[in-house]
Amino acid sequence: MIGKKKNSFGGVGGKDNKDQITTLVGEGASFEGYITTSSARIDGSFKGEAKLYGILIIGEKGLVLGDVSSPKVIVYGKIEGKVKANNLDIKETGNVEGDITVQTLTVDSGGTFNGSSTMKHSDHSKESESKAEVASFQEFKLQK
Repeated sequence: MIGKKKNSFGGVGGKDNKDQITTLVGEGASFEGYITTSSARIDGSFKGEAKLYGILIIGEKGLVLGDVSSPKVIVYGKIEGKVKANNLDIKETGNVEGDITVQTLTVDSGGTFNGSSTMKHSDHSKESESKAEVASFQEFKLQK
């Protein structure tokens, strides 16, 4: 990745990058409601529903009480609710309590998952998935 600078949240800066963190609920902060955004990191607490078009990162002290939908979810903290994701990655400090619908599930040693899981396999090629994600993100940007 020559010429691209990583931001402090793990995403790469640049226009229209769906993995660049655009929404942050900081440690000690509390938010209740509905989030629709490209990508987010939650280090505080969030209660409600979150729909993302990029990555969602739950920090070690992060707590989500509600349903989450995102192409990629990385959990260092805790989620209590339903998770719909292409990729769900539960780290060694992570905890997910609730039903999940995913294509790929990774649970590191020490991480916990309690609930039911439904594994979906993509019938599309990687190229068509990428085009669908870009189209969804562009639709999201037009709604602003």
